[in-house]
Amino acid sequence: MKDKIAIVGRPNVGKSSLFNRLIKQRKSIVEKEDGVTRDRIYADLYWRGYCAQLIDTGGLIASPEYFPSLEKIEILVRKQIDIAVEEAMLAIFVTDVRTGLTPLDKDVSLYLKRKQKEVILVVNKVDNEGLKNEAVNFYQLGFKELFPVSAAHGLGIGELLDCLIKKLPPILSPLIKEETINVAIVGKPNVGKSSFINSLLRDERVLVDEQPGTTRDSVDILFKKGGRNYLLLDTAGIRRKKVIKDTLDLYSLFRTYKAIARAEIVLLLIDIREGLSRQDITILNFIIKQNKAGIIAVNKKDLFKDACFKEYEKMLRQRIKYLHFVPIVFTSALKGENVQQTLDLIAKIADNNSRRIATNLLNKLNISFPRTRVYYLTQIKTKPPKFLVFVNDSNSIKANHSVYLKNLLRKEFDFKGVPIDIVFKNRC
Repeated sequence: MKDKIAIVGRPNVGKSSLFNRLIKQRKSIVEKEDGVTRDRIYADLYWRGYCAQLIDTGGLIASPEYFPSLEKIEILVRKQIDIAVEEAMLAIFVTDVRTGLTPLDKDVSLYLKRKQKEVILVVNKVDNEGLKNEAVNFYQLGFKELFPVSAAHGLGIGELLDCLIKKLPPILSPLIKEETINVAIVGKPNVGKSSFINSLLRDERVLVDEQPGTTRDSVDILFKKGGRNYLLLDTAGIRRKKVIKDTLDLYSLFRTYKAIARAEIVLLLIDIREGLSRQDITILNFIIKQNKAGIIAVNKKDLFKDACFKEYEKMLRQRIKYLHFVPIVFTSALKGENVQQTLDLIAKIADNNSRRIATNLLNKLNISFPRTRVYYLTQIKTKPPKFLVFVNDSNSIKANHSVYLKNLLRKEFDFKGVPIDIVFKNRC
């Protein structure tokens, strides 16, 4: 298991910019607005043959009166920071040379000293020699090491990384990459995505709040269960474009679609009180367009204890007849009902998505189309399954022929939850 390093500091000092710079990719959202990062965000850091796991955290506000509007969310953010610092072997304490030493910086300093973790003090936004002289003022915080850096321009990053690896064990051999099932959790704001993940993990790993849009960034959560590795891609709630009021919401929307593109399986969470909205159907269409396996989870079933869920599912399927292969499950993230069973279904669909059918079995299927002769059928790809069908005249193939063959393959070989791609080709 990799050693962990937590990045800690008050809001808007450039923690996420430093996180992105150290991992050499844009993973955390960077905005001038305070409080953008709220959950813990993990990524691997590599430098000179060494490896660690870096944790980006939200802004630590030890005195909520500084930001009254964040007073409610601050308690939850603080809890996430506590977990990150407890997990980490050391902390990078980030400050801002341009605003100078503030009372909040001193509060963060006291917080880290109480945690008794090794701390590396970083003074960010040092973009020129003049600002380097001002950085020395931060020695007042009482830490031995101080690194002036500019996360935006990459200044001083090499020296910081060299310091970090002195405290880490080297990688002596390549890591064996195990198969991981990537699952994106998507849906409108406030349908219970973060609560679902916490229930699944049996841990408050993701910040949970009733306020719609609490999750602003996509958060990767790696865990292992039943001998299998899962990577959950928690995402910000998808809003309709006309209610996206700022660049942060727009970027969150982009990151959500990016998470769908990264995923192998997409779990669309909907609220049982609302059913499938036009927006949900748009999301489903995007999932299918991306050729992703999918599940629809109807959350908050505990609100309707006496409901006939079979009738409810029948009503949903009337609206998405073309997605008959997508499973529908009913869950209560709050009560933990049917959450673990949903993970079992995810594992089953991952198996279906990776299934390869022997050519001799495929060619035992009784396939016939009017005015078209089928010579040969073979599977050429998985994730999702793709089949090549040799015929005498591919121009005679109609859309209903493809639908028929897909349904036949699902019936015979159990491709539940998985899109199937079929290509017809003339035999040479």
